[in-house]
Amino acid sequence: GEPVDEEGSGRRDRNALHPPAGSDLCRAVDGSADPDHRHQGARLIVGCDPKADSTRLILNAKAQDTVLHLAAQEGSVEDLELQDVLKIGYKDIKCVESGGPEPGVGCAGRGVITSINFLEENGAYDNVDYVSYDVLGDVVCGGFAMPIRENKAQEIYIVMSGEMMALYAANTI
Repeated sequence: GEPVDEEGSGRRDRNALHPPAGSDLCRAVDGSADPDHRHQGARLIVGCDPKADSTRLILNAKAQDTVLHLAAQEGSVEDLELQDVLKIGYKDIKCVESGGPEPGVGCAGRGVITSINFLEENGAYDNVDYVSYDVLGDVVCGGFAMPIRENKAQEIYIVMSGEMMALYAANTI
């Protein structure tokens, strides 16, 4: 059957990944550890980093327009359509990047909140079995931790390197 939470609400599995910079996020979610990936279900990656580099490898090194960038061009997030921000990549993985302001200009965490709310309101999670949120390891505000705080994830996997700063950042999540 279909993955559901313990209360039986029918909500699909959502996992929050916290990979370090330069980690192989693709291997974690594209099923390359298991060549028969079809049984793994439909997957969505939501990049929650202002650099918008979470989905680049899955999209064959193509930069993706972010929710916040397109919202700024259109005037507001309400003027966007899901197909404007959701791209299909390697092994049919759905990809979205939230984006964010230039460093020191605005609140990147607020951008994560805005993007996730937009995705929920526009059905991005429909017909998706697993969602991975790629968030910053050095969580600087509550916006970056939204997938964890607001019950967006049923299971949380923290993926990191063995470096001291990565361990420190993972310990603070």
